[in-house]
Amino acid sequence: MKLVAHVKRFIGLSSDVKPTTGYQLDGSDQTLSNVDLPAGSTSLETDTGDLPRWDGEKWRVVPEGGSAQTAIAEALNEVLIELRQLRIDFALLRLGMMSTGACKEVSRDDAELEYSTY
Repeated sequence: MKLVAHVKRFIGLSSDVKPTTGYQLDGSDQTLSNVDLPAGSTSLETDTGDLPRWDGEKWRVVPEGGSAQTAIAEALNEVLIELRQLRIDFALLRLGMMSTGACKEVSRDDAELEYSTY
């Protein structure tokens, strides 16, 4: 397991030169080292939507041959799956609490009325 907490995020065009180790930042005396550009750093290409990732040696498009939109869609799908499972778990918990008398049944109208007062 590798901690990747200090990755860098760059934004530019697909035609822009992406930083590598030994690269000098715009108008700066700072030359990037492996510490300054850790594996996992990304460079969002605003004109294509691609999101190349630095693997420690070179920039690679993630997912291979895909785009940032594809990666985002896959991540959102995982979130939706988790959300569905949470809704099921919550419904089961509520039914269990209702069956033991720990809570009363709430109608949709009651829930909307309570929510609108916040």
